[in-house]
Amino acid sequence: MMEKHAAPKVAVMLGYNVGSHDEVEGQKGITNLIKEITNKGTSKYPKVKVDKIKEELQAKYDNAVGPDKTYFITEIPIENIEFALDLESDRMQNIIVSEETLSNSKIKIKTKYRSWRNDNPIDAAFTDALLGMFPEGHPYKTSPWGIMEQVDTLSIHTCQHYYNTYFSPNNAALIIVGNIIPEDLTKLIYQYFSSLTPTQNIPPDPDLSMNNIPDKVIQGNSDSVGEEIYFSFIGVNFFTPSSRHDDVIILEYFSDIVQRDAHLPGDISKKFTKNNRLGFGLKTWTLDGLGTSQVIMVTMNVFRDGSLNKIPKNYLKTLEFIGENGIDDKVLNQHKKYKLLESYEDGYNYSHIAKQLANAELINGDYRAYNRNIELLKNLSNEDIKRVVNKYLISDNMIVFHLTVNEKSWYTPIVSFIANQIILRFWNPGN
Repeated sequence: MMEKHAAPKVAVMLGYNVGSHDEVEGQKGITNLIKEITNKGTSKYPKVKVDKIKEELQAKYDNAVGPDKTYFITEIPIENIEFALDLESDRMQNIIVSEETLSNSKIKIKTKYRSWRNDNPIDAAFTDALLGMFPEGHPYKTSPWGIMEQVDTLSIHTCQHYYNTYFSPNNAALIIVGNIIPEDLTKLIYQYFSSLTPTQNIPPDPDLSMNNIPDKVIQGNSDSVGEEIYFSFIGVNFFTPSSRHDDVIILEYFSDIVQRDAHLPGDISKKFTKNNRLGFGLKTWTLDGLGTSQVIMVTMNVFRDGSLNKIPKNYLKTLEFIGENGIDDKVLNQHKKYKLLESYEDGYNYSHIAKQLANAELINGDYRAYNRNIELLKNLSNEDIKRVVNKYLISDNMIVFHLTVNEKSWYTPIVSFIANQIILRFWNPGN
């Protein structure tokens, strides 16, 4: 529970300690399917009734399945908190999988999946490339969407057993943020959740470690109807420890610094792209994971492929420079102030706080990691940055990926020369 009185509302979230990494072969996509079935509701709270109540309350609602967790969250006026508690406690044990709900949920998931791939072909291609970096059989090899052919084969019995095993009180974290009085709320929590029966024999997490990198270069192609020109992305991915390690938090801050610098563009991004000569629109981000996390850097080229040799080599050269010299103290201090201000402003977004607390408890292993992030930010130094860059962002830990979009035309080399040698030297559309 987090007591905040900035607004007369509350966010109620249930985070389950189950994700796509728990799915065995033959059941890839079952967690997402159970999430969809859960949204169909129960006899007490069928979907039509829940949707009507949420509309009347102007509630904000969200749910998702990731590799490591599943969550449902509702943000409503504080006086209606009992509805959210009753809804989630009811759905925690009273979901009955029927032929109708199973069939409808399968159809909905397959429709959403096709729409996502068709409407976001570049995002889908990036997802495929990142998943392709994991060895065969690794629990992170398949996305939370699952494998549609396997989703089709899932039976009522299999889904009901999976729900009964993982969607239970002893495999969940209840997070409540808002205009609450903890003593009073504790009584309500016991009222709605204390009678629920814990499940038995929850399987342990599978081995999530990355002991080997199968391929050092990943190739991919995508067709984008909305963008008829030929362009490409060349990026690098560094595997880092579990997000339960403080170094991953520091790497995330470093990634944020590089990304903010790229929007200027500043000296850091100019080093990574050789002042846009190797590419433009530098993007960097992190993916946190219970088993392994990732730091990703990518740059774009228009009408050309870019160099699979020069670009990654320059990434490493720039990282070696940062590992030796750090970054400008002014840039570091500005970023710390920016992130602290961002954290303060997020204090009014109760759903966002609830998600962070759930991530801290379920992924980082302790809800107090929520405050640990701020503590590490306040004390962040160049020595911290140099240490993690030298330790993790190195060639032995790097995979290169090359993603091309659309096919080359006869005029591509001509336009490439004009665009890259003249126009893009002075104009950077990526920033």
